[in-house]
Amino acid sequence: MRFAPHRIPLLAAAVALALLPTACGGSGKASAPVGPPPGAGKQLSNADWPQVVDNPDAYRGATVDLVGRVSTVQKSRDGQFRGIHVYADATNSQLETTIITRASLPLLPDDYVRARGILEGTLQSGSTAGIDLRGPVVIASTLRPATFVDAASPARQRLRAKPYTVYNVTLTPYRIDFAADETRVFLRIKNATDYTIHYNATQSYLLNDGIRIRPHPHRSYPQMPADLFPGSTATGVTTFRATTPGMVFKFVTRFSSDDIKVGNVGVTTPIIWTWTF
Repeated sequence: MRFAPHRIPLLAAAVALALLPTACGGSGKASAPVGPPPGAGKQLSNADWPQVVDNPDAYRGATVDLVGRVSTVQKSRDGQFRGIHVYADATNSQLETTIITRASLPLLPDDYVRARGILEGTLQSGSTAGIDLRGPVVIASTLRPATFVDAASPARQRLRAKPYTVYNVTLTPYRIDFAADETRVFLRIKNATDYTIHYNATQSYLLNDGIRIRPHPHRSYPQMPADLFPGSTATGVTTFRATTPGMVFKFVTRFSSDDIKVGNVGVTTPIIWTWTF
């Protein structure tokens, strides 16, 4: 199910948060310095977040587009705001960040969200009106559901390939991401036959300048179903160790079919894509 984005006025939210009473009874934040904030005009994403966590106030005022995995959700004492604590590094449960929002999006621990808004720096430590401020604080104008794919490590390089059709089965590795920690192959299969076809991602591999790289399954990503019925289309992500494409780079995968012309169950047909640079 998709939820419509929820918006709040950025300035109103920031002012309201700053005026919330603290656990010690004082005001939330000292008067803002004269002039634009140091991060004004900057655009920040997950790729920038290690630097943001090291010094949030140096980026205060920057525009943020951040995906994170939810750890906890808290309401302010007056019920007007929610503090959503997320890990911007979802895989390693690191780079903890607080998102302040009025959005009523239903959330549970380990859900993924994408927040767009303004970085308010660290504001203050401790609890503000019942909301614990952990790490950088983002005032979100838009909050919507996300997935593990959205939270994956950034691609340093991306390749695409054209559809390949054999026996009325079309296989499209529509995206290959080369990230610092892994290589991700996004595959779409369309079965236009009258037979069920069978797919096993573990039978795939990368061939990079003659070196064969076997998959490292990561179940948090969408998985291709084992059986694709007649007329169906499915997608999945297969992961491999981190690599950089060489002069000859191939993705090799296989499927089998109940159609005797293709091969009985257990007999596979290799499909190979080659990219040139």
